[in-house]
Amino acid sequence: MGKCPFHQKGQVLYSDGINPPDGMCGVAWQVIAPMERQLSLGEPVQPSGTWLNDDTIGVFACPDGIRPVIFLLEVE
Repeated sequence: MGKCPFHQKGQVLYSDGINPPDGMCGVAWQVIAPMERQLSLGEPVQPSGTWLNDDTIGVFACPDGIRPVIFLLEVE
């Protein structure tokens, strides 16, 4: 099936914490949006002290099991 047709390695997308970024896959956004909102409100997306030591970032995958994309969410 090849690579995801929506996203490329190194691609940077910006969100206001509520709306999906331009060009964002809708299915991936449905999964990521709740965590994006939490981060934008300054809330951690996982318990502090777990494998990810920085509460201002999150790592999430789209639900496509054949050609998944991994997203690194950061607060600016």
